[in-house]
Amino acid sequence: MNTVKREVLISSCKPLGESTIQLRRGLNMKNYRAYGHEPYKIVMVHGGPGALGDLGYVADKISSSFGVIEALQTMTTIAELIDELIEIIDSQCSVPVTLVGHSWGAWLAYLMVAERSDLVSKLVLIGSGPFESDYAKQIESTRLARLDKEQRRLLEDLTREFYSKVTNDKDRLLAEIGSIIENADTYSPNDVDDGSYRIKIDGDMFSGVWNEAEKLRSSGVLLDMASKLNCQVLVIHGEYDPHPVAGVIEPLKNRVEDFESVILAKCGHSPWKESFAHDKFFRTLMDAIQ
Repeated sequence: MNTVKREVLISSCKPLGESTIQLRRGLNMKNYRAYGHEPYKIVMVHGGPGALGDLGYVADKISSSFGVIEALQTMTTIAELIDELIEIIDSQCSVPVTLVGHSWGAWLAYLMVAERSDLVSKLVLIGSGPFESDYAKQIESTRLARLDKEQRRLLEDLTREFYSKVTNDKDRLLAEIGSIIENADTYSPNDVDDGSYRIKIDGDMFSGVWNEAEKLRSSGVLLDMASKLNCQVLVIHGEYDPHPVAGVIEPLKNRVEDFESVILAKCGHSPWKESFAHDKFFRTLMDAIQ
């Protein structure tokens, strides 16, 4: 089964920032949200790909102490997404910034720093995917082992339909797939309701960008980019996250000069959604961006 490697979901949101960008499909979408006050020194990069608004809760929570920009991905290739993120930072932020990425967004942030290290003083990778393909083989089996028979069957059916060339309902399918996967990825869900921050789900973006990202990993190009990082790098990872933490720490620790990692106990893929890890996650994040 070609299980979609999907970690997050989205629906509706708060008002967006003023910057706009033209999508290839002809839709105008503003591509950032600002929290707190200037100077904006913290930039959040959501996962997915296609999970617009998923870091809104985190950005809002830390904005009492810092000005935060939540970057929203609206492009359909990695090169365009990097350029979009650079433009947001250049136009809205006081550089250098602390760049915080979650899941796929951790990779995107990492790739942007490799291209424009002058814009970033610290890179924080939360729940990053593994940087080598061998580690990635564990993700699907770990998730499936946490699902019951009915959930596994439903996930297989939804995934098959998602990858069907005739489907016109990728956004809905991806949302349903993501809901199942999020259950498998969470150790002990808390009562945080972050749905009001979420904007939309983009199945086409997921398909295109994730296929490209997987090729970067399998070819070794993704890991090679580590040699271009010259800022501090902090990995924050839940021990229950099906993305093996060793697949993040081991490839990077000897390639990045200023490297640190924090592993959160009783914590899955999205620490702010966890009962036991929520508070420690925010303490760790706040300490990192002081």
